[in-house]
Amino acid sequence: ARLRFPQHEFAVSDGRHIDAVDNRFASSSCLGVLHLVRSWEDVLAEIWRVTSDVAVFDVRLADTAKMPSSDVAYQTLAYAGADPEIAIPYTVISPDVFLQAVRRLQPAPLRIEVKGYMHAPSESSYVPLQEVCMTMCCLWKTSVSLGTLPFKEGISWDAPLRA
Repeated sequence: ARLRFPQHEFAVSDGRHIDAVDNRFASSSCLGVLHLVRSWEDVLAEIWRVTSDVAVFDVRLADTAKMPSSDVAYQTLAYAGADPEIAIPYTVISPDVFLQAVRRLQPAPLRIEVKGYMHAPSESSYVPLQEVCMTMCCLWKTSVSLGTLPFKEGISWDAPLRA
């Protein structure tokens, strides 16, 4: 990436500590990660710390009372050359636990958007649930107004616009 885009800054992190000052990045995205780590709350808090405007991420939500234990779910690595014996967490959380984690973020989000759909977990995972809610989240730190810009054929754009 550095060779192809030398004008951009790149960094590697474990997610629990990002080497950047508070509010360094206008936006942050963390997609396809939080459900694969047990320390998802720490990673979310760190993403929020370095974000000045908006953070986008996904989580897996379900009624976890139906699961024997949060340590039960896992996923095997399913890419070419991966050791199929290696398992990583497949973290499914309850909506209440998720909301508590979001409420602990400092500063508190000014706007929260959550969208999701029910779907079976990955075929390379073991989760004792038929389906989980694949949930996309967007949290705003800054005040924005929402404007609906019409497109052709009845399609509209509902997106944050600077106030």
